[in-house]
Amino acid sequence: MLYPLPLRDDAPVFHATPVTRFLFWSNIGIFILLSVLTPYDLTVARLGLVPAELLRLTDLPPFAPWPPPVNLLSHMFLHGGILHLAGNMLFLHIFGNNVEDMMGSARFLVFYLLCGIVAGLSFSLAHSSSGVPLVGASGAISGVMGAYIIRFPRARIDTAIMLLVFVLARIRIPAFILLGCWVWMQFLSVTSGRHDGVAYEAHLAGFILGMLVSGFFINPLYRRWQLRR
Repeated sequence: MLYPLPLRDDAPVFHATPVTRFLFWSNIGIFILLSVLTPYDLTVARLGLVPAELLRLTDLPPFAPWPPPVNLLSHMFLHGGILHLAGNMLFLHIFGNNVEDMMGSARFLVFYLLCGIVAGLSFSLAHSSSGVPLVGASGAISGVMGAYIIRFPRARIDTAIMLLVFVLARIRIPAFILLGCWVWMQFLSVTSGRHDGVAYEAHLAGFILGMLVSGFFINPLYRRWQLRR
């Protein structure tokens, strides 16, 4: 099956983006640290977001060191494997710096966490009886992508057209086409009831929220700077 893989964008960044870098390296560091120091499956069971636990406010064995609602945060810093981590960090690297540049670091961090929490809650409501832990930053990063498509729709994205692990072609396409196709695929997966271990509901909820609320997080100084350009 062919699929597009974004490689880089051409939207300029004018300020330092420490939160994007922190999220990038903290996710990698946490994955490595937990993989080395603990049985990783046990960590996922404890710190991942289990819908049945969250909605019933009841922690089941193996017990986490905090109440289930805290896992709305902790699940964003866990990943199911190297490919899961690599994919999420690639999308964060490409789209996160421009959104942080637009919002400012403090606003961006709040925005990122809010999108991840709402995405996790939406997934939990859609799978209320599930005892399978949800892990990954993709709900939060989907929110970043939702903000990007609204604020930088015509940015050009260098994209590799992939077949399995082989690059068939490289093209440059506008962000609204690439991200529009991506969110349409998430929508089709949700409506078809696809079950392949991917949290499509979380992706879709994060993306939609990012589109809707990104305007409230824009740094006023960024708006004035844009007007002076």
